[in-house]
Amino acid sequence: YGSVYCYNSHYSGGIMGQWTGTGGTIEQCRNYGMLQTTYGTDWVGASAGIVAQLYHANEGNEYNIISCGNYGSVYTRTGEDAGNKVGANDSAGILGNITTYYSNSVANAQQFCVQILDCVNAPGVEIYSGSMASGIFGFLSSDNPGSDTIKNSTSKVTIRIERCRNFAKVLKGYSYYAGIF
Repeated sequence: YGSVYCYNSHYSGGIMGQWTGTGGTIEQCRNYGMLQTTYGTDWVGASAGIVAQLYHANEGNEYNIISCGNYGSVYTRTGEDAGNKVGANDSAGILGNITTYYSNSVANAQQFCVQILDCVNAPGVEIYSGSMASGIFGFLSSDNPGSDTIKNSTSKVTIRIERCRNFAKVLKGYSYYAGIF
């Protein structure tokens, strides 16, 4: 029920900042705290009510976020103003972003599965971001991001989002926003 302030940090999550490596399940978790990030570099960082970032997942593993709820707001350094880009780049109610290893070809890309099932971003929640704001899941990317790099590196990632709901009051990203993904 408290607040999390991440000064000069890349990642802030209500339950987990960065999920790295082995798969597993996060189930029936709730975040009621406010998150605020202040990191001031473009295109860096993630913030979310449950998991800020799934980073360098293990090949062949499954990562599940099931029946979780975000009831806390996500803010940039100045609070509600997403126009200054000072705060997390990818912000969401449940999962901020997934970052894969760099791959120069589809054949060498990592293969793993992420499932976000029966989750909710509650009414009254406000999410502000330096780039993207989303109710459930923010962004899929890779190391050394670029259009071809992301396409090659993420081509074998399976993302399954089912029965999730977003009731956020505000979703405001500097560049993009969406209700689910």
